[in-house]
Amino acid sequence: MPQSSCSKLAITVRMRRATLHTSGELHLCSASFVNALPQYAFNLFSHNAPMTDNGYNEEEMKMVKETRKILATDDIAVTATCIRVPVMRAHAEAINLELDRELSEDEARDILASAPGVSLSDDRAANRRGSPDATQPGT
Repeated sequence: MPQSSCSKLAITVRMRRATLHTSGELHLCSASFVNALPQYAFNLFSHNAPMTDNGYNEEEMKMVKETRKILATDDIAVTATCIRVPVMRAHAEAINLELDRELSEDEARDILASAPGVSLSDDRAANRRGSPDATQPGT
């Protein structure tokens, strides 16, 4: 959850619960991956971080802790899932929030669109969503 968008939402509405899911690329550039391609093709994997005693992997626990740190509260319930996808380059997040009040879609979009570092791309009429921009480093 980008710090700027999370902080902006936190200022506007109080979050009770956050369910976070990230999907990131499984690094495909190594020779070991190419040799193991049949094993990896068409599969998703838990993030390649060690598992903790509570059943979450370390990357998932990092998301829980970082979310609470950014929001400066331990009073928010956070559930996180981090997986790896066998693709060359990709990252996606799905965020489900339970808030203390109603928030219209337009209000949420306005909050996110005005947050520093956030680019909102959603052209429903043309059926276009955000996608990596090859001209931008790190995308």
